[in-house]
Amino acid sequence: MKIILIFLLSGFICASCQVKKMTKISLVGLETNMYIVDHGSGAIFDLKNDTNLIANSNNVILYRTTIKSTIYNSRALTKGQIQISDDPETIKSKSFSHQYFLHKTNKISGIRFEDGANVNKKYLFNVDSLLLQNPILKGGSADFDDNSIFLSKNTTPDGLIQETYVYKSSPLGNYPDTTYLVFDPKWKNSTKYTLSQNIDKVKKMKLIQVRSVFNPIHKEINKRKLEIPRRIIDVRMFEPTLSALELMKIRKAFENFGS
Repeated sequence: MKIILIFLLSGFICASCQVKKMTKISLVGLETNMYIVDHGSGAIFDLKNDTNLIANSNNVILYRTTIKSTIYNSRALTKGQIQISDDPETIKSKSFSHQYFLHKTNKISGIRFEDGANVNKKYLFNVDSLLLQNPILKGGSADFDDNSIFLSKNTTPDGLIQETYVYKSSPLGNYPDTTYLVFDPKWKNSTKYTLSQNIDKVKKMKLIQVRSVFNPIHKEINKRKLEIPRRIIDVRMFEPTLSALELMKIRKAFENFGS
């Protein structure tokens, strides 16, 4: 069977969890790791361990996104410009906060809450705009394509199924060189979120990870004459383990939405 995955990524989840005093809550986590390069400008986007949560309660959907903040010290300055990097010598502090987006199923707008002191303050947001900005929240899609070739299938020590696909050569780098699909045949989560509804149906088990690897493209064969390094797009859905405080905040967000 030949499969190529199509993900709209620009800018993420699965676990069943019973939030105290709330019924029918499903939670799923999405972790995204990307190292990609813009073919036009050569700009590198390095996204590590970006994690989102999606929760469902009756006909209400909640998205929790993470905002990361880094404060640099004077060592990060070069000719008056701050040089962004992960060098600990240039970083004064790091922090993060969460935003909660809630909307009713099939509604075009919803309510956003800030984490922290202003958790009770509500802001309107457009659902389509959010999913356009962070489409992994909506979920992925898949199709069958002759460019992908099934290579192997194996079972991991923890009982997961991994399938490996390779692709016909593409000088422009439009297709990954290798894609790994990881399935959990014992997935019990009640969430409706899916990385690929079609693949779940075809394989009769839950697709929980997609890892696509793009080999380097030498500047001699690149129209822009740019050296494109090895790139990776890795999306994994998992059942998150949340603290009592995190569960309380999710419950509070649902309560605020209904008030």
